[in-house]
Amino acid sequence: MRIIIRCASILLLLIISTMALYSQEISGIRIEGDLTKTRESTILKIIEVQAGDLIVHDDIEEIRQRLLRSGLFVDDTVNVSLIPEDGGMILLINLEDRFSLIPLPFFSYSDGKLAAGGFLMEGNLLGTGNSMFLGGMYGSGMTFLSVSYMHRNVFNSPVGLGGGLVFTEMEQEAEDTEGNLVFSDEGWSLGGMLTSRIDFDPFAFGLNLKSGYRTIEGVVSETLYIAPEISAGYDGQHLNEFYRDGLKGEVKYEQTFYSREFNPSGELRIGLQYDFLPHRRILLSAAADSLLFSGDELLSPSVRSPLLSDSVHALQQSQASFKLSPVIADFSWGFVALPLGYQAGILDGAGADMELYHGPWGGLMLYLKKVTIPALSIRYGLNAETGISQYSFSMGFQG
Repeated sequence: MRIIIRCASILLLLIISTMALYSQEISGIRIEGDLTKTRESTILKIIEVQAGDLIVHDDIEEIRQRLLRSGLFVDDTVNVSLIPEDGGMILLINLEDRFSLIPLPFFSYSDGKLAAGGFLMEGNLLGTGNSMFLGGMYGSGMTFLSVSYMHRNVFNSPVGLGGGLVFTEMEQEAEDTEGNLVFSDEGWSLGGMLTSRIDFDPFAFGLNLKSGYRTIEGVVSETLYIAPEISAGYDGQHLNEFYRDGLKGEVKYEQTFYSREFNPSGELRIGLQYDFLPHRRILLSAAADSLLFSGDELLSPSVRSPLLSDSVHALQQSQASFKLSPVIADFSWGFVALPLGYQAGILDGAGADMELYHGPWGGLMLYLKKVTIPALSIRYGLNAETGISQYSFSMGFQG
């Protein structure tokens, strides 16, 4: 028994000695670089480290990834290191602020429809990391106006809280994958939203509540709706020089209740994506997502695919895709990528049963390095099952 206790004591001492050997106590934190806006208190909240903490070598990269994921700083300027100073170890952080107040003119052409508008996005309001978004668009059978605000941390906790107001007037259409019109209607909606997000990196949970009035001509004159939504996400991706790599997934469910005419509807979306970088300039991506909707066909959601028209609606959908996206040109202010992919899916459309679609798609993407979104997108997709092709061009605000 004494031998066992002695061995356990020696093992414990070895563990403590190893931890002491590979860990360092931070005597101070120094933040340098081209920071004209972001407050030091905002940076300290992001890194979740303070003087007196013990860190190991792997923590340095984790701190760097937290700063990159915040989206507040230019990616290739984010550097974190430990340096000796005055008998202690200083955590040195070098950063450069992104352009956070971004005017976004918008123009798009897709499926023979034009849309234009303008948005103003502030992703680092007063240097706090909080965000504001306002703007609108007109075209493609839609008028859209929106204003929203998101507070990154509430009471120094991982909870974000925001809200906004949205007005939408649109022509509602649904087609099957053959392009046959299933239904057409017009309506408008005016509503508000309350959004909360809880971040436990790399996991996140969302609680959203939307409510307002909806009018659909020929069906009801005015309907009050309320739509609670819950979501759970995992983001294990790391940011590289050009792309992210790693696993990312999300599950989202929304239940909508109506005061008259319509029965409650439910929408479940599940997505999973894995990005792999065989080279820093080449992205290989595999993704799968699924949609399940219950409710009136008139309210069914549109399908998201480069092979299908935006006006194709579905009650159920599953699809998988593979993408190769090499960087073909790199400049000091941005880079150009050439994404090429193949997608296959099956859907139960609002007007047809279990339709199959598959085919190649490709395009051109222009990214600005100091802005977190693409500036230009050109895409072409061919549905090999139907022979119908889809073109799209967008300038300004991209997803």
